[in-house]
Amino acid sequence: MKYTEEQLEKFTKPISETEEQRCENMIKMVKDAIRSYYFITNNPLLKPDNYEIFLQGSYANNTNVKQNSDVDICVVYKNVFRYEMPIGYKLGDGYSDSKVSYKDVRSSVKNALINKFGIYRVEDKNKAIRILSNTYTVDADVVVAFQYRFYKDDTYYKEGISYDALDGTRIINYPKIHIENGIKKNNDTNHMYKKMVRIFKKIMYDMQDERVAFNQNAKGFVIECMCYRYPNNKFLHYLDTKYTDNLNNMIDYFLNSSMSDWLEANEIKQLFGIGSGRNESDYRNFLMSMKRYVNG
Repeated sequence: MKYTEEQLEKFTKPISETEEQRCENMIKMVKDAIRSYYFITNNPLLKPDNYEIFLQGSYANNTNVKQNSDVDICVVYKNVFRYEMPIGYKLGDGYSDSKVSYKDVRSSVKNALINKFGIYRVEDKNKAIRILSNTYTVDADVVVAFQYRFYKDDTYYKEGISYDALDGTRIINYPKIHIENGIKKNNDTNHMYKKMVRIFKKIMYDMQDERVAFNQNAKGFVIECMCYRYPNNKFLHYLDTKYTDNLNNMIDYFLNSSMSDWLEANEIKQLFGIGSGRNESDYRNFLMSMKRYVNG
């Protein structure tokens, strides 16, 4: 096998304390950027009380590895929410259509970031506002969003986020639920779930660096969700070769399973198929390449 058990065990470790501190520095600076720019401009769209700012992505889920130690920050404007209501139900009379546009909110946050970091460190990307790193911070993707409510009836809903990419695509995600479900999965598997996610991601990045023939656009988020679907009782905990055996067993499980009806770790959205933007066949090919790569 390409990797020894000791190497795989090293892959299970989270990023270093130095990298973690650089991530924390960036989070604090984004919060400060919005707060300070509000007091400069009195722009009501930047009033700090109207925002919830939290981590999402691999850093928040504690599944990041050294090659991908940037941080994803979600800036949610709470005064507006988008929603989906089941047939036969409707919102209460206390709600009305908002005149606040998503474009204006994103533009206001971007201006606050430019004021804090400088125009040359802030880039408009399709889905997020990118902040480039320096000595004290890591790169950051800042997603500006409205709250999203996926209603089950007229009172109970699951909370997500909704935002519009620059290409016009409307995106709905559930980062808080993803985090909560990942914590439970990790506890239920004696912390083996997130260790194996890091191993899969590290090998994926090694394959990309070596330009191994497979879909170079494979995403760590999808790999994490695939590992989430692996049954808890199949994780091996106590063998001397637990990481090696788990890796091979999980690859075989994925290759021999139909993943077409799998959900993301949020248990709401489809992982593959129409609407997801992802093809199961691409990741099946990726897994076959990984199997050859790790086993020679």
